[in-house]
Amino acid sequence: MAVASQFKVGGVPGGVRQLLNVQTLTPLGSTVADAAQITTKGPAIIYATGADGNKGIKLPKAVPGKMYIVVNRDSDNAILKVYPFEAAGIINGLGAAAAISMAAKTRAIFVCVVGGASSIWSTLPLLPS
Repeated sequence: MAVASQFKVGGVPGGVRQLLNVQTLTPLGSTVADAAQITTKGPAIIYATGADGNKGIKLPKAVPGKMYIVVNRDSDNAILKVYPFEAAGIINGLGAAAAISMAAKTRAIFVCVVGGASSIWSTLPLLPS
């Protein structure tokens, strides 16, 4: 189940300004085809809960400059798999549709460098462990 909200800050003349969207996401499936889909617009913080070493989440459709902070909040010390949206998409040069494995209780910033069917995403840090 996905829960989306917004991280906001006050003190802006005329109201509140949105900084980042926030989505809580439970990992599903074990491939790019059945992983849980990130649905909130970026930039966003994605809190993944319930990783088990096999289940994963999927980045949204690649648009250059899109940015997501993914947090593996797993309390069972399990790896979270993060997949690109596109079947030919690549994260950190791992190969088409391959998942990057995030250690439990880690976070990484995913930035889309190249959009389209052969998307390229990079993470900071390079290996979120």
